[in-house]
Amino acid sequence: MNSFPRVSAIRREFASSERIPYTAHIAPTVVRTAFGDYLMAFRLGGASFESNDDGALNNWHERLKIV
Repeated sequence: MNSFPRVSAIRREFASSERIPYTAHIAPTVVRTAFGDYLMAFRLGGASFESNDDGALNNWHERLKIV
């Protein structure tokens, strides 16, 4: 498996520090911003519906109706 596309995609990403002015890491997934707010990042499992075609969405919907 070639990891080049993934590596090049990661290189194009902005660092969070460029977009979120944080001052301290409170926990591995929590930072405190320069304005005193707290920001937490987390990942949800499941299927992403924004980038799938209509056929896949309709298929998932039909399977949910059976359950």
